[in-house]
Amino acid sequence: MIKTGIYVDGENIQRSGGYGMRYDVLLKFASADNFTVLRANSYHAEDEERYKSDSVYRESREGYYGAIRRSGFRLVRKAVKVFIDEEGNKRTKANQDMDLAIDALTQSRNLDRVVLCSGDGDFVRLVLALQNNGLMVDVLSFQDVSKELISVADHYYSGYLIPALIGKDLRPGNMRGSPLFYNDGKGYGKFQYYEFIGNELVTKDLFFHISQLIDRADEAYLDRLGAVFEFKVVPNERVQGELMAAEIRFFCSNEGKTKYSYVPTNGQQPSVAKMWPGAPIPPDISRITVIPSQATGQIPTVEAPISEYKETENPFEEPVLLKKKDDPFTIED
Repeated sequence: MIKTGIYVDGENIQRSGGYGMRYDVLLKFASADNFTVLRANSYHAEDEERYKSDSVYRESREGYYGAIRRSGFRLVRKAVKVFIDEEGNKRTKANQDMDLAIDALTQSRNLDRVVLCSGDGDFVRLVLALQNNGLMVDVLSFQDVSKELISVADHYYSGYLIPALIGKDLRPGNMRGSPLFYNDGKGYGKFQYYEFIGNELVTKDLFFHISQLIDRADEAYLDRLGAVFEFKVVPNERVQGELMAAEIRFFCSNEGKTKYSYVPTNGQQPSVAKMWPGAPIPPDISRITVIPSQATGQIPTVEAPISEYKETENPFEEPVLLKKKDDPFTIED
């Protein structure tokens, strides 16, 4: 019996693509392959003043907390502290990360394995400390995941790949997987994906060919570590008895959604371009330098008419924003 503890950084998961995560499926994932879950904790920050004064917020949180408890998790709630910084700005702070780390270290004496659900790089030292105590540490998260956290974990799992853990944006009958390898010269490769078979989480490989890409611009992500694709599993017409991926579309990467999309505004032809950091640029959009928001440190999304963009190279290595042709502009926070 391999004794397991689950520790969920609820705020990080919700902010980083895991909103709507099913805790019952998380418990199934952690206990698959004959692991035994002894501890299951989920940590959340809470605005006490709003909780008291806002009935809609309160009812929403109680419904959410109730679902977590019914799934077998212990709920740890931490009040958000409000303070004014030196410049007179209102700031909030909660220390649920500290509670999670202390609980994990204290309870690890009776565990063999920890499943840490977070993408926060602040937990790197916790992972190393648990490993130094002889534990195996698996990390599960969705987007905006610390590369260092992924590198120190014994195993890293994208939550989007765990069947039914989060169904958001998943088309009926589709699966999600990550490229296992890709031969760009011949245009084929294999996806790796997971299936629950009984109480086991089974890893499977699936052949794909770029002819099945819905958008050929998505080929840019086939050799990216941690990229997630969505597809249908269909019979391989050329190899009897084998399966392959069809209707393939890029979904996201560890760093966050990096897919651009055209947004129709006239009911017929798309007339607006939208892009996330790191996306390949279509031929009618220009490359510019990234401008992080001074208020949040995040890279904002910009929209503008496609007709005002010009052609340039695809910037695969660094984030970009969109810029009007011949008319640079600034982004306000």
